[in-house]
Amino acid sequence: MSLHRIESCNDIVLEKQDGRITTVEEDTTDKGDTNNNGTVNILDAWDALSMSVRLIAEDLNADMDNSGRVTAEDARLILVMAIQ
Repeated sequence: MSLHRIESCNDIVLEKQDGRITTVEEDTTDKGDTNNNGTVNILDAWDALSMSVRLIAEDLNADMDNSGRVTAEDARLILVMAIQ
């Protein structure tokens, strides 16, 4: 698998696999920014905590430790980012 970047209009990421080329949407959201407002703040930590107890749908963008699920530890890590 290889990734190629084309620098025209909007950046497009292409992925070639098994002789096929497909476009891949590039995620520009900052890790931990659960509400996609461009900044990581206490509201993102609250969202992550709510996700950890299944009050709202899980968004793996809040999975700060890459465990594959959103936990209270992820909420803590987001809170630390927010107050720095």
